[in-house]
Amino acid sequence: MKKWMVLIMAFMSVVMSTGFPFNMSVLYVEWLDEFKKSNSETALVQSICTGIFSLGGSINGIIVTKFGPCRCGIAGGIVAAAGLAISYFATSIYFLVLSVGIVTGFGLSLSFISASTSVGLYFDGKQRLMALALVSTGGGVGAAIVPIILDEFIGQYNWRGALLVLGGITTNLIANACLFTKPSFQIRRRKSDVSHGKSTISYVSNNDSLVITENKIQHPLATNATQSSTCASISKSEIRRVHKEADNSERKGIFDILTGLLKNKLFISYIFAQAMCLAAYNSIMIFYIDFFKFKGLTRTDAVSIYFYMNVMSTVFRFVTGLLKQIPHVSVIAIPVFCALLGASSMGLFPLVGSSYIANLLVAFMYGCGRGGMFAVLGISIVKLAGPENYSVALGISMTFSGILNAVAGPVSGLIRDSTGNYDMSFFCSAATAFVACIVFVTIMFIRFFANRPKSSELNFEIVIRQKSWRRSSILPWKKQSVDISK
Repeated sequence: MKKWMVLIMAFMSVVMSTGFPFNMSVLYVEWLDEFKKSNSETALVQSICTGIFSLGGSINGIIVTKFGPCRCGIAGGIVAAAGLAISYFATSIYFLVLSVGIVTGFGLSLSFISASTSVGLYFDGKQRLMALALVSTGGGVGAAIVPIILDEFIGQYNWRGALLVLGGITTNLIANACLFTKPSFQIRRRKSDVSHGKSTISYVSNNDSLVITENKIQHPLATNATQSSTCASISKSEIRRVHKEADNSERKGIFDILTGLLKNKLFISYIFAQAMCLAAYNSIMIFYIDFFKFKGLTRTDAVSIYFYMNVMSTVFRFVTGLLKQIPHVSVIAIPVFCALLGASSMGLFPLVGSSYIANLLVAFMYGCGRGGMFAVLGISIVKLAGPENYSVALGISMTFSGILNAVAGPVSGLIRDSTGNYDMSFFCSAATAFVACIVFVTIMFIRFFANRPKSSELNFEIVIRQKSWRRSSILPWKKQSVDISK
């Protein structure tokens, strides 16, 4: 029962921790009017926030591994809420870069990794894949509702009051993180084995089981551990000793995990391509509202397109999890499709004019690509790096994304300032996503040929049907096989 509560709380944490950093388009317009800075300077706030959110992933992944998701999630909620609250007193765009970009971005990053790691601890197998896909849809839900909430709060309290109220809402991350404790072991007594005269105690965790009999102690991860004991007199200290021994047998040093992942060429290539694609998506998300207003659409139409795009993104995040349940669907095939879809949509945006319907349809394509790319992030990391390295691998992935995200937004803003429109910014983002698609295709073929079974033996059968004048000789079970491989 607790794991489902953890899943719900993790989902809510992801809604809050990812809904704000990537969806400041409404605030971007307000900051342009308030501080009168260039597009590239104003874009720094969201770019630094998403950059720190992702770049802090490497450090936060290690922190969560060391201190656990519960304490880290609580700390992240406190830091994020404090950053949003002090933004009420902002006097310049660079004040917001510090308060929103660095402080809030780091706190939300810590909360996000804590929530994702907690789900990975409580679920395994295909349940883990579906749980991670479901949690990732929280980002789409947050992306859909945060702009609407911010737009409403700005209308009521202006942008300063909106950030203050949002800071209060963010404190819910603290309450959610209280459930992110590590799975505890439970002792369960089994019925005695009458035939052997042995009584058994089952010592069960989330994924592992420990069996203690009269003669020995067995653990799937500590098969060499033996100890004389009796079921009638097993002390708590003995249970703790075995628990610690089992944990030590599976625990790797953080440095060893980092070294192993950094030497994994397919993993590094994949997360770099994914970081390129996400940076391309996020670099134009900053200008979404202003871009549609620049094309002649009203603010209401621009916000509604943004909302429906995020709804489609949310739906497709869950669809991605379902696609992965189909047999023989490669984990790399999904980002190939998403990157191609994103590149096509970003290239079409400047070409469709000011038609609301045309822009909405292209936004649907964009939302599908972006949602699928975010959803496959956790699934692909589990596949390429292993579930035991998930938090550290997620941190490395977010670091790559953070570096490119921090650069992509200001560069797109600079192109906008230089050319006087957003067309070239969108075309450059489309080209970046297309390059990422090529890298994904290359990785997919490498994995396919690397995993092909190698056999040098001729091992097949020639099926010879018995020759007979009887009509029954044509029946399929009237046959014999001859193996010529020997």
